[in-house]
Amino acid sequence: MPAIKWNVFPLSVPPIKERLLLILSASGAPPTKELLGMSEAQVGYWTGNCFRSMSDGDYVITEVTHWALLWPHIPEDVSLRPERRLDPDVRS
Repeated sequence: MPAIKWNVFPLSVPPIKERLLLILSASGAPPTKELLGMSEAQVGYWTGNCFRSMSDGDYVITEVTHWALLWPHIPEDVSLRPERRLDPDVRS
């Protein structure tokens, strides 16, 4: 399995509607003082305008600092569940 290639956002913009690994600020908005300077990972996607979470709620994520493509890091014998929101004909 290849090493994860992290891309800095907004210097590098991800492909639209691809599952992504995201690094974001753990402190949130407005920031929680105890979590300043800490980060967390999440799976999401880029709509072309914003990042959205793949978790329940499909909420907008504003604090993304880095992203990486998910598919190169999934074992070949694993199939991901189809997601209608990632289909090319679905508008963001």
